[in-house]
Amino acid sequence: MISLLAATAIQTSRVVEWLEPTAPFVTIQAVVKLPDLSTKHRNLLRMIAGCLGEETKTYSGTQIFDIASRTGSRLRAEVMDDHIRVGMDVVPADTMTGISMVAAVLRESSIAEASLQRVSTDLTYRRLPFWRQAVDLRSFEPPKYDARELNELIATVFRPENVWLGVGGKVSPGAATEKWEELTLVWQMARPPRLDKVPVEPV
Repeated sequence: MISLLAATAIQTSRVVEWLEPTAPFVTIQAVVKLPDLSTKHRNLLRMIAGCLGEETKTYSGTQIFDIASRTGSRLRAEVMDDHIRVGMDVVPADTMTGISMVAAVLRESSIAEASLQRVSTDLTYRRLPFWRQAVDLRSFEPPKYDARELNELIATVFRPENVWLGVGGKVSPGAATEKWEELTLVWQMARPPRLDKVPVEPV
């Protein structure tokens, strides 16, 4: 996994295919580059990330869960300092479906207010292991936001030009790249909105 993400970061292509013909599953990982964000927007983004995979316009959360669970995994989204990683593992026969699902999660997730509040509560009261506390220096404070701010943040972050895709395992050379290019052709977005600038608190 580390090798796949490292390769994704250094490639100029938007898609990196990592061929492992003997692998029992295929890993699909999207790396979304983040702009400079205020502490408020970063906390809101952490809430959004916690909701990803629950529902999209094309795929239900149950469909996404069923595909990922065939490998004993689930779709995961993690916010890092300069990127978000969204990924899942699938059996080789489900590779194209998995890529479509990851694209749908990035492009058209349905974010329910109740889900955001559930994630906010979890982040507020979660007890992290000591090692995680040592590396995660950003505390979480539930942000105050409205629907406009939520939609503007999503439109700013989740854009095709911000995304790099890594696909590794038993895959046909070129198939993942072709599929991703097909999906991004219909991922058209207007110019990103200007987020309100709020000073970033030091960590």
